[in-house]
Amino acid sequence: MKKFELVRRALYIAVGQSFVKTVEFVAAIVLIRLLSPEDWSTVALALTIYHSATGLGGLNIQDGIYYFYARVDAHKRRALAVQTMGLLSASGVLVAAIVLGVGPWLESRGHAIGALIPWLSLAVLLDLPTSCASQLLVAAERPKWASIFDTSMAAIKLGAMTVPLALGYDVVASAQGLAAYAVLRLGVCAVLLPRVLPPGRARIELGFVKAQLVYTAPLSLSIATSVLNRYIDKWIVAGLAPDGFGAHAFAAQEVPFVPLLGFAMGTVLATRFAHAFRTGRRDRALSYWLAATSRVSLIVGPVTIGLILCAPEAVALLFEPSYSIAVLPFQIYSLILLHRVMAYGMILTTAGKTRLLWVTSLVMLGLNTLFSVPLTYFFGIAGAALGTMLAYVPNLVFFLHCIARVMQTSLAAVFPWRRYGRILGAALASAGLAFWAAGFAASTDARLAIKASVFALCYLLLARLFALGRDLPSVPSDDASFAGELGPVNTTEAKPAAA
Repeated sequence: MKKFELVRRALYIAVGQSFVKTVEFVAAIVLIRLLSPEDWSTVALALTIYHSATGLGGLNIQDGIYYFYARVDAHKRRALAVQTMGLLSASGVLVAAIVLGVGPWLESRGHAIGALIPWLSLAVLLDLPTSCASQLLVAAERPKWASIFDTSMAAIKLGAMTVPLALGYDVVASAQGLAAYAVLRLGVCAVLLPRVLPPGRARIELGFVKAQLVYTAPLSLSIATSVLNRYIDKWIVAGLAPDGFGAHAFAAQEVPFVPLLGFAMGTVLATRFAHAFRTGRRDRALSYWLAATSRVSLIVGPVTIGLILCAPEAVALLFEPSYSIAVLPFQIYSLILLHRVMAYGMILTTAGKTRLLWVTSLVMLGLNTLFSVPLTYFFGIAGAALGTMLAYVPNLVFFLHCIARVMQTSLAAVFPWRRYGRILGAALASAGLAFWAAGFAASTDARLAIKASVFALCYLLLARLFALGRDLPSVPSDDASFAGELGPVNTTEAKPAAA
């Protein structure tokens, strides 16, 4: 038995992915400060197109790597990488062409975005083939490399988008910088991935392509609906409350790090989930799941409540008064973070239940549209945020029900309800005390300082008093069967099989 260092590996992934999301968050702040409200609305629309295209164009093909990597012999893993990148490239050609076609239509609707479209299309074309790089590094047991890759690429992306604007160039130069970043990323992947993957012929087998496409098809439908879910509220706002689009684009930004802790846990555990389901050890998969969700909830709960508490003062200090309308939507969107204690879809993906994953995404899309349209019509951007939040509640229950079925357990046993309830109770009590104490401050910055310090101190005391982090579920150690299935993870460790 070998100890599996879940938290350390998850932190590698979380730091890397958090930096990626921080880039998006910081880029939005920098762009808001550098651009006029009109130019920011144009850039926000352009970024929505770019992220939608890369999200839809990926078709979730890259997440299939976790499923297939441990199921193929070591000498075929390089072929798996080449084949996956080839499929992503084919998708990239199609999606880039669609982006080009969208440009004239948007221009006809009064959006001055035509000059940015060709560069966005080029960035999508070059970006999609490399969207599987992190998954390949994690599957090859190189989470630290994945973190370094994600972090460095995110830093370059931030500079490529914002430096031209800081130097006085127009928004077209920012789009050109995004395309240049995609060229660099493609070159880095061409050098890095061959050094990590086991040796073998990079030969594409039609039978394997078919198997990968069959497995990926439901995932593709799932990612399509997930991307639509991510941006449907923005498109509804653009249609029903266009004057608030710029403020809403900022309010809908997820704060980095918090939502990615659960994602990181799921990513690190992906190969182990797949192995547990493959060998029929659902109890082991459930142990991984509860160990991860219990640990992540210790951070996600209090940090989310703290963000909602401090949002009014933070927005007032960072932005112009015109963006004050984004405070309430931002707080409502932040409530959604409370459920992000694990990558729920990873369980269904590694269990081979990709159709269930698509169904849950489709349910979420329907609920989101059903709630958001009337609420946006009556209450503007706050209604759009409220509609999205309300859609998450029944969808989360349905998701957990599906996971409980896969784990062959009950809904009560598939989540650490009692522990998370105590965590949220302590966080809410601390927030109430901090809000009361901040009422005695005369300035905005003083209120922010009091809120943050009182909340943090009070929560830490309550967490210690009620032992919220004690007796966490243990993380199963790696056994010989998992090590045997994983096989060699890189060129230096690859050895000939014994005769």
